[in-house]
Amino acid sequence: MKKLLILVPVLVLFCACALEVANVIGPAGGYVFYDKRNYSDGWRYIECSPVDAGEIEKYSGSIQSINERLNRFSYGQHTDWELPTESELKQMLRSFTWELTRFKDELKYVTADGTVYGCNFDNNAFGDVVRYNNFKGTVRIRPIRRF
Repeated sequence: MKKLLILVPVLVLFCACALEVANVIGPAGGYVFYDKRNYSDGWRYIECSPVDAGEIEKYSGSIQSINERLNRFSYGQHTDWELPTESELKQMLRSFTWELTRFKDELKYVTADGTVYGCNFDNNAFGDVVRYNNFKGTVRIRPIRRF
């Protein structure tokens, strides 16, 4: 009985703190990369989808076709995915540069305002987030959701 009294508070504390560390799996099956430490504005965490929502081969700055794809995108039984802001995409890329299978050097990702970013591993083993001005080429769509 004493062991149970000790075990229950420990489990409750563990469950309450489980999402406080980035890089855990979120409720939609995505990767949690941001914890703002409170539930203001109706959300606390941001997760990115573990899969891309597709790619645009001849991207030239217009996000209309990207938004059309996101309107049809569903993962983990959730449809509230959206493009990250500039700061959210930078945080996402920095959080996962250690795992090159998820965010490869040659891949470029687009933000909600149409700016393209990628990781540069030439001079830094962990990768620098690089902005590509006036980018024309293939971009990946990696959506996020807040919860």
